[in-house]
Amino acid sequence: MTMLSQVNENLVNNIYNFRPALNNVFEVYFIKTGKQREIDSEFSNITAFTCSSVNFNGEEIDIARHDITKFFYMKDFKRQDHLKLTFLETKDRIVRRYHEDWLSCFYNREKDCFKSYDTKEEAQAALQRDVKVKFPKDEKSMWVLSFGGVMIKQTPGIELKWGEPSIVTLPLSYVVSSWDLKEERGKFLPGESQASRS
Repeated sequence: MTMLSQVNENLVNNIYNFRPALNNVFEVYFIKTGKQREIDSEFSNITAFTCSSVNFNGEEIDIARHDITKFFYMKDFKRQDHLKLTFLETKDRIVRRYHEDWLSCFYNREKDCFKSYDTKEEAQAALQRDVKVKFPKDEKSMWVLSFGGVMIKQTPGIELKWGEPSIVTLPLSYVVSSWDLKEERGKFLPGESQASRS
């Protein structure tokens, strides 16, 4: 390892050496689907993280005005399929490691090529996740926002700024195939399942 590499590694380790605040957060669960859920890595079938922000785009109609008649007409329809989550990273960089591991199911870094799978079912099991976002409704129940067929679009970047809070946040984007919102009985206990593996 070169001196520069050692400096970079020490810098990253120091950046993540903290304990995040656990107030006003969401619990986000990533669930592997399909028959080959064990094909990935060190992470098991269900992995939970703490999230400070959830952004899910609404459906949108692209409306334009006709050049001749001047009437409005529907040009395009945009589905609800983009999800943005902002995570609170842990001192051992679990969020980053999980997403780098997930992206490795798409792309072979060593061979510099996309990975292929024998069947549609194998590809879905390797590439997609179900995601559940939990947040409180009242003292006895919580809301569960469920996303199906979720695929990662990126791994976390690193941005350093003077004067910023010590908590490291990682904003990440995904595409989703389906979603649902339901009520679930039970108390919402933020932070207890951060980076848990079951």
